[in-house]
Amino acid sequence: MTAYHSIQLLDCANKAYTAHNHYYAMEYKKKRQYHSVDPFNQAFNHQLRFWETVIQRVLAVHSITEENRILRYCTETGYANYHEIDYIAKTDGALTFCEIKLKQCAKIQQTPSGFEQLSTSLDIAQLASLANHGVLVTVNLASLFENACLIPTDDLAELKDIELSLSKTTADIDIFYIDIAQVIPFAKAHNIITQDNIDELVESYHDYLNPMRRLQTQSNLPLNNPFQALRQHTMQ
Repeated sequence: MTAYHSIQLLDCANKAYTAHNHYYAMEYKKKRQYHSVDPFNQAFNHQLRFWETVIQRVLAVHSITEENRILRYCTETGYANYHEIDYIAKTDGALTFCEIKLKQCAKIQQTPSGFEQLSTSLDIAQLASLANHGVLVTVNLASLFENACLIPTDDLAELKDIELSLSKTTADIDIFYIDIAQVIPFAKAHNIITQDNIDELVESYHDYLNPMRRLQTQSNLPLNNPFQALRQHTMQ
């Protein structure tokens, strides 16, 4: 079993953490420098990152936020590793780690996306008595994109269910599937998002699915034939 030490929570602006991210970002850029980039895919991923912050802000209304959410730890080699926790709630001195996943069309899985990452982070954090409880929130975007919902209504959570779980201190992970339709009215009411934000996400999704929709159809294109143009000129 891997031994971990120097386990602590850091601020997202920590210099060592930002330097670590910068190094790997540059390495990734070098590897991808000769690969083509899909601007619509990039734009949609940017939208998903924005909406992850929306969910974070919604959770912050329902709980007290722990600002230091970068889990740092070292192995036997002494090399520092970092896990960014999407959201951390504080309750009576205890911390709850929360993983957020946004899915175009979510479906219930035995091991949902993000579960293993959250479980590993909790296992490490428990060694330093930093956190016991975890919450995995999968946000289903299907209704926003007019896709068929693959999750039965009875299996969908409400915000109050997640709020209750964030206050728990038991050593386990609660799994929730929530429809974006549950989140939007609350986020609007608390001025976290506007209708423009919603429209931009939907437009970006459809562009990502079908980039050709952005091409303007043109009619009556001029004939690219100089001899035909000369003939028309001489006939005038």
